[in-house]
Amino acid sequence: MHNQQDSPIEVFTLPVNSDSRGDLTAIDFSELEMNPRRVFWVRNIPIGTTRGQHFHKLCNQLLVCMNGSVKINISLPNGIRFSDTLIQNSAVFLPANHFVEYTFLDSDSELLVLADQFFDPRDVFTIEDWEAGIK
Repeated sequence: MHNQQDSPIEVFTLPVNSDSRGDLTAIDFSELEMNPRRVFWVRNIPIGTTRGQHFHKLCNQLLVCMNGSVKINISLPNGIRFSDTLIQNSAVFLPANHFVEYTFLDSDSELLVLADQFFDPRDVFTIEDWEAGIK
């Protein structure tokens, strides 16, 4: 993967158990750096469309590529930038206070997001907020 040396961000592959009945992929919540309280997914997005483009001050997230591929760009508060492509069954942990944007690279791309906070619009900040130093 393309993990920058000083970046705490890491893309990892989820284990897939396959047999004649199909594939099973599991996420063990005890291994996460958070306790999920909300789950949502993003799909049916036109190729090349960028979503996200915000950060959460309090909410940690696990981004899981369920299908296709999704380009992830993350900016850390210390100025380090991280970029990688999630493919099916890969994931990245996104700590709070990290700006993220993701671009859908395939017509069948699907991104599952596990969040450790319920949605609160007061916790969502834009690129303008990021550039103004609201971190």
